[in-house]
Amino acid sequence: MIKILIPVDGSEHSRKAVNEAKKLFGDSNNEFTLLNVQGYIADTEGFGLHYTRIPNQEELEKMADNVLEDMASEFKGLSDSINKKILWGDPADQIVDFADEIKPDYIIMGSLGLTGLKKFLVGSVSNKVVNHANTTVMVVK
Repeated sequence: MIKILIPVDGSEHSRKAVNEAKKLFGDSNNEFTLLNVQGYIADTEGFGLHYTRIPNQEELEKMADNVLEDMASEFKGLSDSINKKILWGDPADQIVDFADEIKPDYIIMGSLGLTGLKKFLVGSVSNKVVNHANTTVMVVK
């Protein structure tokens, strides 16, 4: 049995990662772990004053549960072993730390393709995971 960790955020990028994991490992009864990390909210759009309603923790947990349930439904009929986990904090750090804990054979994740000022300010989660994980990481575009 192969253990695959798939960080998901509900984006099209993470859906592509789920589809790639299914294509590569869905024909056997492997163990898939879907991870949603609720990170910090940062304003990288500019330096002006922005007002935004920030969801409370209960709302964020409900959104995370919905993302995990939606992504888990993609595996119906392929595997009986679908684990779901929500963590809080810096997404890249949490993914790397959780991978160290569960020791997957692979991490398969989507690329957000951050460029320019945004990449300089916040960095790329997938780039950080590739450079710090102690296991094989596949980044799906």
